[in-house]
Amino acid sequence: MKWEWIDDQAGLTRALSQPDEFIGVDTEFVREDTFWPKPGLIQIGNAEQVYLVDPLAELDFEDFQVWMANPEQVKVTHAGFEDLELFAHHFATQPSPWFDTQLAWACLGGPLSIGLDGLVQAFGHAPLDKSKSRNDWTRRPLAQDLLDYAAQDVVHLPAIARELRQQLIDQDRLSWLMEEQAAVLERIQGLLSNAFDPMDRVKGLHNLSGQGMATMRAMVGWRDETARSQNQARSRIVRDELLLNLADCERWPDLSTLPGYRGGATRRHADALRERFEAGRAGPAEDALPKPSRPSPAQKKANQAMKAAVNACAERHALAPEFLARRKDIEAWAGGKSGPQGWRKALLKEWI
Repeated sequence: MKWEWIDDQAGLTRALSQPDEFIGVDTEFVREDTFWPKPGLIQIGNAEQVYLVDPLAELDFEDFQVWMANPEQVKVTHAGFEDLELFAHHFATQPSPWFDTQLAWACLGGPLSIGLDGLVQAFGHAPLDKSKSRNDWTRRPLAQDLLDYAAQDVVHLPAIARELRQQLIDQDRLSWLMEEQAAVLERIQGLLSNAFDPMDRVKGLHNLSGQGMATMRAMVGWRDETARSQNQARSRIVRDELLLNLADCERWPDLSTLPGYRGGATRRHADALRERFEAGRAGPAEDALPKPSRPSPAQKKANQAMKAAVNACAERHALAPEFLARRKDIEAWAGGKSGPQGWRKALLKEWI
């Protein structure tokens, strides 16, 4: 394996000029304290040559955007959700066409969350060194062993993708992969456009009163907007634990007495948080969420029957049951709240 460090425009042009149909793409990033991933490295290449592109260098990435949309080259990732999120947010681009080997493996019946090392070994290659994933990839210079480590992540992707695509074609499942990838892209666009309710991320809302729910919504919405605009992790603004304990307070308390208080970080945002708290307390109450309860005997029976049908279908088609339907899917389908869509609907029509 050969790799080249790229931190100038000519080098980026070389990295984007590889003639192969399939090109491996990966990223290294840091996200512990930020809302969005901070890019530290972009890996592009195959078994012959890998280019390690420095996203912190003063480069014009317009050619990178054009390359990502090149219809003649398939950009290959493994478990690429966060890579695509990074590309979308920092470079306003998405790979097209795109092929994700983890999703492809699942469509062929493999484990849903197989790591790259497991996939590489499944195709007869030597194990990968995965010991250096937790590093500050924005530090410069990066050590030689880190660069060696990063380069290995794209070496085998093109060859594996070619084989997986042929298997998908042979089993008439390539359309499944396209559906799964379309869902990933839709989710990323939802994240970028702030289309999701930030309350969905918070656990424990059922403990709040109706007024507490309204207050919590006001505070959580403010926190999400602040985290996005300042590119800080939500927990760096204020923790869920503090918000949950604050939401049902009748009046503004001494925050330092509440669980989840973080000292300086909380104090910095106290005035804005208090404004949202008081707005929530002054507004109309929402409906309190029902307390979690055990399913009724009828619900339990329906859930078990649905799970049995999903398991039988998964076994017939050599799929991991959790890929065919997650637990919440099974419960929603059994309760008539929703139903399978796309290729899952076609596959399950004989079973449910």
